[in-house]
Amino acid sequence: MGWLNNIVPSARTRYRKNFLMLTSTIAFLMPLYPRVVPMLIALLVINWLVGSDFRGAFRQLQENSQKRKLLLFPLFYLLYVAGLSYSENFGYAFFDLEVKLSLLLFPLIFIFSPWPLFLKDEWETPLKAFVAGCLTSSVVFLVRATVEYVLEPDHEAFLYSRLSWYIHPSYLSMYYNLAIFVIYFAIASGGGDLLTRKYLLLFFAALFLMWMILLLTSKAGLITLVVLWLGLPFLWWLNTGWRRMMPVLLITIVIFLITGSFLAPLIFDRFAEIDTMMEKDRKERVETNSTGDRLVAWAASAELIRENPWFGVGTGDVKDALVEKYRSGNAIPALKNRLNAHNQYLQTTVTLGVAGLSVLLLMLVLPAIYALRRQKWIYLFFLVIFSLNMLVESMLEVQAGVVFYAFFNMLFLADEKKGDWSPNPLSGQH
Repeated sequence: MGWLNNIVPSARTRYRKNFLMLTSTIAFLMPLYPRVVPMLIALLVINWLVGSDFRGAFRQLQENSQKRKLLLFPLFYLLYVAGLSYSENFGYAFFDLEVKLSLLLFPLIFIFSPWPLFLKDEWETPLKAFVAGCLTSSVVFLVRATVEYVLEPDHEAFLYSRLSWYIHPSYLSMYYNLAIFVIYFAIASGGGDLLTRKYLLLFFAALFLMWMILLLTSKAGLITLVVLWLGLPFLWWLNTGWRRMMPVLLITIVIFLITGSFLAPLIFDRFAEIDTMMEKDRKERVETNSTGDRLVAWAASAELIRENPWFGVGTGDVKDALVEKYRSGNAIPALKNRLNAHNQYLQTTVTLGVAGLSVLLLMLVLPAIYALRRQKWIYLFFLVIFSLNMLVESMLEVQAGVVFYAFFNMLFLADEKKGDWSPNPLSGQH
């Protein structure tokens, strides 16, 4: 039976190689060409069904406390399945479950796969691919905007949805914020002189992505970037290794503010919308405006939560319930666009009630505590970034948000080491 012992390790090696290749490709294409990501997820599922040792995975589940932590995340999806039992619009319900399917698939794949999934430094590879995808997408967007500007001069070609024409600016800004922190971490965790070519390239890569966030003029993206900056001193306090980041951060902020001042009027105009819309009476909020639409959606969601506090309106009926509130409130733009709640906490509570909101909060708070205790700073900042963006977008109602959360949440939990990489995740030197 010696030949069998040789086949099993070979199969596991092949499974891990396929897994690493597919996860890295998903990470690279997520900010660049998300349309093919579902096909890659399907290939990941096929690789899992064909190559995983389920009997061994079940044994690992009993013995490995890290794997058992992952069981919380399929529960959230199953609550949406349970929401079918008191829904009437099954067409929308099944569509919603399809969009959210990654919330179930990624935990199952990671739980019932042979661990460790990543050997040595392989865990870094998907994050490197993600940063590369963010930088590549930035170049693609800028080249297209330049061509559009040459053909028909209009500076709007470099701003907001005209720049990011096939990915919503809020989601793209969220991706770029995570990539910026990964780059910051690469600089902080590396040794040697910060003035070397390697670190200068990383420095300008982070600055370049910050400029892109500025051009995307996503309010959530800009606020998240500021929070990211304010959070770094917290790491300096916890870990002396991050103190070398202080001059880098200060230089980055100064250059960013100086160069960004040229676009300041456009940015201020977008933020000024908030004050303007807050001063208007709710009945006057009929003009199409992202901030005004959010205020209308939040108010409608709050009404529905008061009417259905415990279990919500059901997985299939959430869209219809919101639309009916828009109609009764004469919110024409929100009604015309059939807007969701534009806040994932409200969206989940409207759909599943307090039970759904409780599980959603546990999915954020418990991993944050784990990340803090294990000194997994990238995981912690990922959770902060996603939590902030859920305040102004229903991130788990579209594929761009679902895949981002489900993929990286599992990826960070799959790394069992205490602390993040050492010394430098993007340098290739260890």
